[in-house]
Amino acid sequence: FYSFTKWDINTMSLTYDTSNNCIMTFDAKQSPIELNWLATGDSSYNLNVWNTKARSTCSELSLFHGCDVLTVHWHRLNTNLIFSGGSDGLIRLWDLRNHHQPVKR
Repeated sequence: FYSFTKWDINTMSLTYDTSNNCIMTFDAKQSPIELNWLATGDSSYNLNVWNTKARSTCSELSLFHGCDVLTVHWHRLNTNLIFSGGSDGLIRLWDLRNHHQPVKR
């Protein structure tokens, strides 16, 4: 399995680690606006948005692709919008304020 770890290069200390799960992470992107938000796509069909300062999931978008979520990408200007691409060939646009269904498919 794959995991990701975030280090603070100033203090050389571990700030975040996902090695405790058994799910393959295919992509991880930091928000260009909210620098403590990290989006990941994984093999459990989930698009997760993590608050790395709180060390918890602040939002989780799951099971909408019905397949692996291979890529994630933040909107450059609106931190509430995020794109995801799955192995089903679909690209979806999500609004984190209402994440029960995608805005666009």
